[in-house]
Amino acid sequence: MGVIQVDWSQAESSGFEPVEPGEYAAVCTGCKLSDKPGGSGFHYVELEFTGKDPKRKYWGNYSLSPKALWKLKETIVALGIEPGDGPFELDPEDVIGKDALLVITQETYNGRVNNKIDSVKPSSGFDW
Repeated sequence: MGVIQVDWSQAESSGFEPVEPGEYAAVCTGCKLSDKPGGSGFHYVELEFTGKDPKRKYWGNYSLSPKALWKLKETIVALGIEPGDGPFELDPEDVIGKDALLVITQETYNGRVNNKIDSVKPSSGFDW
């Protein structure tokens, strides 16, 4: 394999500086079931939210571990779905397009400040 030459002076910033902690209006734009890395045997639901700036995305990962299900339930209730107290089937189409208020915090990982969805609150609708 040959040498790859790169001129880093031409590189553009990702433009994804963390936003300040606070509440942000967003729309759920994705929902999928994924395997948790590390082979724990538990799956998780990943919800993607898009803010007013369509380039700004936030992800929430919700474990399907019995001890962590409360967080997923809290989130889908905030999205306007009442799952009841027994068995429930989550259809991704039911959450995609739903408005929400995201409570965003900041955390530092490997020396870099990142945003994190702390919680999801119901939205009474908003006008972009």
